[in-house]
Amino acid sequence: MLEKKNYYGIDLLKFIMAVCVVAIHTQPLYSIQSIVVQRLFDTITSLAVPYFFSVSGFLLFSKIDANILSRKSMEVCKKYLSRVLSLYVIWNIIYLPITIFGFKENNMSFARYVLDCIRGFLFIGQQFYSWQLWYLLSVFFVIASICIMAEHKIKDKNIFKIMMVIFLMGGGIGVLTTVDFSEYRKIEMVIKCIKFIFGNGRILSGFGYIAVGWIVAKKKILSGRISIILGLILLGALYLAGDTWGFLLKFLIAEILLSASCKVTLPQHPIWEHMRYVSEIIYFTHMWVAFSYTLIFREFRYYGADIFFASTLIPIILYYILYRSHMLSKVKTIL
Repeated sequence: MLEKKNYYGIDLLKFIMAVCVVAIHTQPLYSIQSIVVQRLFDTITSLAVPYFFSVSGFLLFSKIDANILSRKSMEVCKKYLSRVLSLYVIWNIIYLPITIFGFKENNMSFARYVLDCIRGFLFIGQQFYSWQLWYLLSVFFVIASICIMAEHKIKDKNIFKIMMVIFLMGGGIGVLTTVDFSEYRKIEMVIKCIKFIFGNGRILSGFGYIAVGWIVAKKKILSGRISIILGLILLGALYLAGDTWGFLLKFLIAEILLSASCKVTLPQHPIWEHMRYVSEIIYFTHMWVAFSYTLIFREFRYYGADIFFASTLIPIILYYILYRSHMLSKVKTIL
């Protein structure tokens, strides 16, 4: 079992990455025309969700025995699976009013709305303005798959290999959806069907990034100097490669970031626990804030620095209110 002191670096970086997720959805640099700045912004913020995945895998596999097939390991996995499913359902319900608004805003037929909701809930992991919830569905798919494979007595190494194959499949879908197959009608139809079910394939990316957490949890961590040098090289490569092929690079960078945050030595202080919960409140609530802000103050779907700061600061204020009013313990079940 990992000592609590090793969590502080993770708490700090999770907070930073939560702010990056807000930046992805609100685009504070929207008005800046520089391609270099925009590319650098996209490169850095794209590491946020892979890091969240890797942390989830790390915290889970830190509680699992060396033998994942053991009864104790299965109990841990199933408990975690139930927790993730509950979060996913609860937050979909919380975002339901916005989902209904989107149905009316886009003038969709009721049948199309129901179909989109089912597709979004079961396969894509998002609805109108609840884009961040796909992370929970992806985690659910990964842990459910691990449980099924373990029940069928598949060995740890083979489970890991299968996870990596699925991860590569997801990345492959992402690449294929960017290719023009208009001259090949049959191939185009197949790609459209795959895209309809799995979107751009990112729902499968959790298999690889959670595997990163598995690697680090088993103490396979790079040394400090090597990781810094390698991380900078990979970050530069990601900047040049872009997001389509970048999933392979982000796999390696996520491992370096997780390893580094595990090594960080920080003094014991309540601030780290606060950061842990603040990051989760920011992650789950920021699109409600963004939606409300744009609806009241701006033209709908407006991006910019003002909505970014509002979507970051208001959840922090919300946390402070909950903490000071001793209501935080009541909402921890949805964080």
